[in-house]
Amino acid sequence: MLDVNDLELNKSVNNNTYQIIKDISYGSHPKQTFDIYSPTNSFVNKTKVIILIHGGRWINGDKSSMEGLLTRIQNTNPNYTIVNMNYVLANKNTFAFPNQFMDIELVLNELTLKHKEYKITPEFALVGKSAGGHLALMYDSSFDKLDRVKTVCSISGATDFTHPVFRDDPDFDYLYDLLVDKNYYSSSFDATSEISPLFQITRKSSPTIIFHGINDVKVPIDNAELLKEKLKYFKVPNKLLIVDEGHSNWGNETMQIFDLEFNMFLKDNF
Repeated sequence: MLDVNDLELNKSVNNNTYQIIKDISYGSHPKQTFDIYSPTNSFVNKTKVIILIHGGRWINGDKSSMEGLLTRIQNTNPNYTIVNMNYVLANKNTFAFPNQFMDIELVLNELTLKHKEYKITPEFALVGKSAGGHLALMYDSSFDKLDRVKTVCSISGATDFTHPVFRDDPDFDYLYDLLVDKNYYSSSFDATSEISPLFQITRKSSPTIIFHGINDVKVPIDNAELLKEKLKYFKVPNKLLIVDEGHSNWGNETMQIFDLEFNMFLKDNF
């Protein structure tokens, strides 16, 4: 059962009230926690769930960095439950892939198991920023065997690790060794395509909206453009918004575009 001491009642965002439970554990690692924001004045008894996945190059970051985006989504989509999750970060002792994909699975399992307690419908939209965008795209196309994810939003997410920007990065070999569990991906000497969402898209992939900065020097714009073409090829509903920004720390005017476009895409596809 939920501990009432963990609740923050009557947090109001634009006259919408949310019940908040922080740092719910979904595993044994200290990083395996999520926060849940449940609308208390919704006109429906059960709400669908938007899950936020932070960035940080898979080795850094925390769910707290998504709180600004969380508030924006609350403002425009008040009748959704929002979950803001952490995942176990990669280091020399812990690989990112597939562990971080499986952390998303564990969160979905926890929410599905307790859907009556949380007053939710176990249908999910994944919203990831930077590394989180990559995780959201990969989970949807490669790990969502029960088809619980219905919509994906990638903000500046990498889609193709075979791209020269990554291949020619002198730090990529070091990062690759931290990210990829070679025992899991033992069928391939080089798993860059196996961990690239671009090569995992199928007709079963979920409707996807992509936001990407044209001046992004960390993840090239053609990562987003190629993903859109692949989604189109498989007839998966999709939309690409190219903004006049860099990697992911965008100004308010751009985020207002995000608010409008993301809200419309949810209404049409979630």
